[in-house]
Amino acid sequence: MTAVLLGCALRLAWPQEIEYKADEAYMFARSQQVGVSEPWPALGMPSGAGGVRNPGLSVWVFVGLAKITGVTTPVGLARVVQGVNCLALVALGIFALRFAGAERRIWLWALNLAALSPTAILLQRKIWAQSVLPLICVLMLMAWWRRGTFFGAFGWAGLCLLAAQIHMTGFFVFGALMLWTLLFRRESVHGRGLAVGVIIGGLTLVPWLRATWFDGHAAGAAPQLWHVFSGEFWRLWATEGFGLGLRENFGTDWLPMMRGPVWRGHETWLVGAAEMGLLGILAWFLGLAVAELWRERGHWRTGLSGLGAGASESAFLRNALMIGYGVLLSLPDFNLFRHYLLITFPLAYVWLAALALQRGARWAAVNEKLLLAALVLNLFVALQVFAFLRESGGSPGDDFGVSWRAQSAAGAITR
Repeated sequence: MTAVLLGCALRLAWPQEIEYKADEAYMFARSQQVGVSEPWPALGMPSGAGGVRNPGLSVWVFVGLAKITGVTTPVGLARVVQGVNCLALVALGIFALRFAGAERRIWLWALNLAALSPTAILLQRKIWAQSVLPLICVLMLMAWWRRGTFFGAFGWAGLCLLAAQIHMTGFFVFGALMLWTLLFRRESVHGRGLAVGVIIGGLTLVPWLRATWFDGHAAGAAPQLWHVFSGEFWRLWATEGFGLGLRENFGTDWLPMMRGPVWRGHETWLVGAAEMGLLGILAWFLGLAVAELWRERGHWRTGLSGLGAGASESAFLRNALMIGYGVLLSLPDFNLFRHYLLITFPLAYVWLAALALQRGARWAAVNEKLLLAALVLNLFVALQVFAFLRESGGSPGDDFGVSWRAQSAAGAITR
């Protein structure tokens, strides 16, 4: 509970220390103008996948949030996104308590990790289509868990397709989870509910499909479909649980941040030490897993059943996205980014918690202490990230860019 409260506080704190570049400005402008001086668009912004444009729902969601809440400033719209992500943490807590059963402890640790991950906090404060996905994802997982009922199967398919229209990585998740479930647990799915969910969830795709079919130039170019696997997805997956991705946000400013905080004119390197500590804990967990695999090497063929039919519900979900989504997303020839994992929320954190806690009684107590240490380190790093942003006005020239506050102070933004 403490980690969740702190995580919500960090998502809502320092509201002007947010990214505000072309993407955020575009989304805010649409939220104010669509339905007033602009028609509802069939297409959203170009994606990183060869410039293919996202479906219109990626814009509609911000128009809806703005109209429901009445916000009229970028800071206000970002606050709405931050509030939605606080609700995602609450929903994840409900899931852990009501759905997870014997693996409740794993899901509760995943909730704590997700709450205090510095990279998650940064991504969940933005006026960005991907940033509204976590709440939808938790609701989708709840529905999938009840897929044997009409409304469960309906909700799973419908929410997954709606998420795909907010960001196209959802199509890969839809394909991976659908194929994995039908391949290994077909009998557990309410077929009629699934079919109705696909139809209803796909209705809002019609304007996008019409636009892409009749005006391919406007929709963007399709990426090449095959390339050599780089393993990048699984690097991102493995480091997501501890938020070890700040270099991707801050680029050349990452090293100066690692040198902080400055104490009486001296660089302490405590942020860098905290990041190294998190990396060491991750390496320990991975090492235990590899050692266990080696000890069980005579039973690897039997163990493969644990990837599908023989897995618990929780492990089944993790495998479907870690393996199924990872493979599908690695097929097209486009760059992979950490925000592509937002559509899998919170399963990378669940994977890490399971990695730590399912290594047997011998290391359980030690690993729980290490998870607690990781939470403390992440809280420290997250606070130092905000201290850096406030001192430097963002990360000019890198992915984060100049913060809203710094742009406003310089008169670069017309309020």
